[in-house]
Amino acid sequence: MILKYADDKSVELKRLKKLCKNREMGVDSRKRVETELRKRNSGVKGEKEVAYFVNFHFAESEHVMVIHDLRLELPDGRSAQIDHIVIDSNYCIYVLEIKNTAHQFMITGCGEFLRFNAATGKYEGMGSPIEQGIRHALVLAKSLDMLGLPRFQIVPMVLLPTNVAVERSVEFDSSMVVKADQFYKLVAKNSEGINSKNYLSGLERPLCNLTVEEVGRKLVKLHKPIVIKNPFMFSSEEGLVKKAKVKAFEGAWSIKSRKLDFPVDAPIQLKGAEVCNETHWEPPSTTAHQSRLQLFQPTRRPDRIERVINTEWGWAKVVGKIGQGHADIMEAICWHTENSPIIQETGQLHLLVDPYRVRVTIGGGKACSGDTLNRMIDDLKEVTITLEIKAQQLKVCGGILTRINQSSVTRINPLTGQQRFLWDVTLDSAFASLLSDDLKLRYDPAALVKMETGVSQAIARHIFTHRSQPCGGWYLDTLIRLVGAGGDSVSIRNRRREVRKDIENLRAVGIIVAKDRVYRSHSV
Repeated sequence: MILKYADDKSVELKRLKKLCKNREMGVDSRKRVETELRKRNSGVKGEKEVAYFVNFHFAESEHVMVIHDLRLELPDGRSAQIDHIVIDSNYCIYVLEIKNTAHQFMITGCGEFLRFNAATGKYEGMGSPIEQGIRHALVLAKSLDMLGLPRFQIVPMVLLPTNVAVERSVEFDSSMVVKADQFYKLVAKNSEGINSKNYLSGLERPLCNLTVEEVGRKLVKLHKPIVIKNPFMFSSEEGLVKKAKVKAFEGAWSIKSRKLDFPVDAPIQLKGAEVCNETHWEPPSTTAHQSRLQLFQPTRRPDRIERVINTEWGWAKVVGKIGQGHADIMEAICWHTENSPIIQETGQLHLLVDPYRVRVTIGGGKACSGDTLNRMIDDLKEVTITLEIKAQQLKVCGGILTRINQSSVTRINPLTGQQRFLWDVTLDSAFASLLSDDLKLRYDPAALVKMETGVSQAIARHIFTHRSQPCGGWYLDTLIRLVGAGGDSVSIRNRRREVRKDIENLRAVGIIVAKDRVYRSHSV
C-alpha cells in the first residue's frame, strides 16, 4: 500500500531550465546550473525507476507499506531526505537510498565506492551511499523514538539501476547494495522469517499495538518538505548562481500594502465574508481554491479515500479523510488566531489559538466534544494534498496540519476563574503556502457550521469564491457537481433534498435557493 507519493519536483526543474536560457549568465554560472540540472534530472529518473519496481510489487499489498520521498527533521538540526521507505509485515523498515548513474561501480575491500569515468578511463572517488543510508536510518530511528514507538528493525539499503555493472570485493560485505529489480526478493525472505542484517536494533520482531499502516502514517505526518520560492538566485555582477537563503514565504504577511490584481472571477466581499489583502497580519479563514478544487469532501461524513480532482481552475489529489467538518476546524483555527503568524525557514506556519473558542465555533455555539475534535484533528494530520492552481501558477504538495502543542500562554476562563492553556498550532508548509499565495477570504465560519448538511456548506463555500454570479444565477445541479457531490440521477436528487433542508441557513449567509436555481442575495 502506498501511503505517500513523491513530492512534485517539476517546478524546480523548470526554474533551472529557465536559468540555463538566460543570455546574461556567464559561462561559469551556466555550467553550474547545467550540472545541477543534470544531477536533479538523474535523481528524478532514478527515483522513478525504483518507484516503479517498488510499486509493482507492493502497491496493492495490505501488509507492506510504501512511503516515497520522506524528509525528516530532528530538533538538534539533523535531517534526512529519504528516497523510499518500505515497511514489511514484520515491522522491518527498509531505508532505500537511490544512486542513479550510467557508470560502472567498484566497491573496494575497505568499503570505498569508486565510479568509472569513461572520459579518462579511470576510477574516481565518490561519497559512500552506504554511509549516507546509515545516517538516514539513524535520523529515522530518532524520529521513531520521538513518536514513542518501539525501536523497529531498520535496514538501510542502496538500490542501483538495473543496467549498472557492480564490481564487488569479497573482503567487504556489500549485501545491502542491490539492483532495484531484486529488492522485492529480500522483503519476501524477511516476511517469511529470514531476518536481514540489521544495523540499529535486535533481530526479534518488536511488540507494537499499532498496525503496520498506522506506523507508516505516523511517519508520513513527520514529512517536512523544503519550500523555497527562489531555489537559485542569479547575480550578474558576480557571475555566480548560488542557492538563495530565502524564507519560504518572506513578505507574505508584510505590513506594506500592495495592490492585488485579482482575475475576473476572484472573490469580493460577500455577506459575512471579505477578501483579505496583504496589509492583514492575521491569516485568512480560507482560500478560494480550497473550495474550487474540492479539497474537503462535500459531506460531514467523509471516507478515507484517494481523490483526484480536475476542474477548470486546476488539479488536485487528496489522500485522506477530510470533509466539511474538517474545513470548519481549519477555518475556526485561522479565524481565532491571536498572534501574528510565525513562519519558519521550513515554511511551516505557527498560530496561537484558544481551543475553547474553536470548540464553541465548530459546536454551533456550544463547545463540542473534545474526543470528536481530537479524532478530526488526527484526520487532518494524516491527510496529504497535491494542488496545481492555474491562475496563480501555484503548486503545493504536503499536508495540512502538522501538530498541535500546548502553549505556555494562558487565558482566564470567565466561568470558573481558572487558567486554560492556548494551542500552539503548526500548519504544514504546503497548507501555509496555500494561505499565503492563494486568493484569500476571511469570515467567521460560525454561520456555515450551523448548516445541517455538508453539501450545503460546500456550495456556500464555493459561491463565496466568486466575484459575480451567472445571469439568472447558478443551476443547483451544476453547483452540486462543482463541489464534487454529483453522480447519477439518484445521487443528484438526494443532494437537492439535502440542500433544501438548509434553505434558511443558506439565506442567513446571503444565498437564495429558488427551485432549481441558486442566487446571491446581493452583490458589491
